[in-house]
This record gives sequence, C-alpha cells and structure tokens, in this order.
Amino acid sequence: MIIVGIMFVVLFSWLALLSRKAQKVKQFNIVYSGERPFTPETTHVSHNIFAGYNKALGFLVMPWITNFWNYLSDAIHDISDFIKRIYSGNGQTYLIHIMLYIVVVYFVFFN
Repeated sequence: MIIVGIMFVVLFSWLALLSRKAQKVKQFNIVYSGERPFTPETTHVSHNIFAGYNKALGFLVMPWITNFWNYLSDAIHDISDFIKRIYSGNGQTYLIHIMLYIVVVYFVFFN
C-alpha cells in the first residue's frame, strides 16, 4: 500500500510540474476544420445533430404526414378502447362470449 501511495504522489507531482506550462483554452479558442465557432450553441456536440436526417427523411415530418400518423394513432387507440370494453377481464363476460360463439356456430352449421 505504501509503494502504491508513493507511486501516486510521484506521478501526480510529475504531472503537476508538466501542466504548469499548459495554457487554458477558452470556449471560442478552438477551430473546427478551419472554421471558428461564433456562438456557444455551435460548440456543443449535439448542435444540429439531426440535420442529415432532416435532409434525407424530412418529408416524413411534414404536416400532412404528421396529421396522418396522429389520425392513425387516434384510430388505434379507439379500437383498443373498444376491444378493452369487450375483453374486460370479467369471467362472466367471457362465458357469455363462449356461449354466443357456440350458438352462432350451431345456427350457421347445423341449420
């Protein structure tokens, strides 16, 4: 344990001596491929991250397609609400479904 502590102190001291020559870099003292960022937003890693997707698939977020998907989503929710009312989890309701099925099959095939 003492050897590890000594190694840590020696390495930390050596790095501290080397970093005295280091210069602090300010936010706009950087260059991206020869272009300087002029606003703080452009220095963030996720700035305009979906620009390529918008170019390639931007037509999928146009108002008409958004309205279509909203309509489809509402229709699926309405259908699922209707099915949820039919299949309520009540055993008596399921028994009525089975009996109605048997009656319908009887009248369709045996009459």
